[in-house]
Amino acid sequence: MSSPWPANLLTVPLSRVADVQLGKMLQPVPSSPTDVEVRYLRAGSLSGLDDLQALPVMYASPTEIFRYAVHTGDLVVAEGGDAGRAEFLPELPPGVIMQNSLHCVRAHSALADVRYIKYCLDAIYASGWLEVICNRATFSHLTKEKLTSLPMPNRSLTDQRAVADYRDTETARIDTLVSAEKKRLNLAVERLTSAVQHLVLGGEKSAFAYRKSSASPLAPIPDHWTWRRNKTFLREFVDLSEFGDEELLTVSHITGVTPRSEKEVTMFLAESNEGYRRVRRGDLVINTMWAWMGALGVSPCDGIVSPAYGVYRFNEGAVDEEYFNALYRSPAYVMEMTRYSRGVWTSRLRLYPEVFLALRTPFPPLSEQRSIAAQVRELNAETARLIDLLKHSIDLLLERRQALITAAVTGELEIPVQEAVA
Repeated sequence: MSSPWPANLLTVPLSRVADVQLGKMLQPVPSSPTDVEVRYLRAGSLSGLDDLQALPVMYASPTEIFRYAVHTGDLVVAEGGDAGRAEFLPELPPGVIMQNSLHCVRAHSALADVRYIKYCLDAIYASGWLEVICNRATFSHLTKEKLTSLPMPNRSLTDQRAVADYRDTETARIDTLVSAEKKRLNLAVERLTSAVQHLVLGGEKSAFAYRKSSASPLAPIPDHWTWRRNKTFLREFVDLSEFGDEELLTVSHITGVTPRSEKEVTMFLAESNEGYRRVRRGDLVINTMWAWMGALGVSPCDGIVSPAYGVYRFNEGAVDEEYFNALYRSPAYVMEMTRYSRGVWTSRLRLYPEVFLALRTPFPPLSEQRSIAAQVRELNAETARLIDLLKHSIDLLLERRQALITAAVTGELEIPVQEAVA
């Protein structure tokens, strides 16, 4: 790939239309009496620009503070990590500088509109071209030399402003549509959660008489159901893997128990899985440290999990595992587990086996467990189909958004100047 642009497109290097400044090397201690502490931006800050008051600090001289200062509205580009990602800075507290994992790009006002430069950089970033030219060690680096040599489509300042105005209007419209689809997606998940909880705690309220005496968040339950402690139909199961070569499973509050190979997990793997706990299909697995978030579920397959997790096995034939998977993952039951978890802070709560096994749990007749489980499966399938449609719609909108940016900056899309002025 020799260029991110069509072969017949006239371009100029970024250095012709903008100044580029690489940030300061991290300095954790002062090197002279005039050095002072100053907050700084780094490449990782681009993913959390809403929390600028929590920026880290380094030492810098007054000259360096002036040289490396960044201001509200500046265009910064990641040098390392997510190399080439470009963002405009929001309102900044005074005296912020940038580390050398960022470049600051300031347009020559007589030659370029900085918004147009950003949209060109966005198009280059999306094209994958930066992966070809970036220096690589353990991760990508977009050096100042590489950045300043990036080709910018050579258009007049008037045309650039027209493109930027058009792009701002059209992408704002698309972003509004994306936001609406995401709200529909979130609403679908909320409705599913509510409907499933309604079912696992007794279904239609008008169908039965209900007990109202319990103060549990799980009450009321139908009068003909019973309360049973988990230990009467579950037991903790400890079977340690000899070699750790079984399928590694992960436990999430979102997806329950799934094979780790099917998920994008960023946490490091242990050097060996020897001594991990074996799990059999149908076992209940609870992440002891994250039960208060609902990180648990019935396993759909055999495998192994961290020895820090709890593995519980149902009494065979006595229960429908799918029903209890839905019950234990419901917000009401997660609240009940949280009530009895131990720890000083919420983020440090632990649900120990003896506590979980002692909890009182609604216990419908087996025939009703199976009926509720079948209804939950149907709800899950209907919601999954809707979510797939909404995600596809969002993907199409985002593709349209990116195609619009590329077509606008390359001139493939005709944009009348008067439209931008109007």
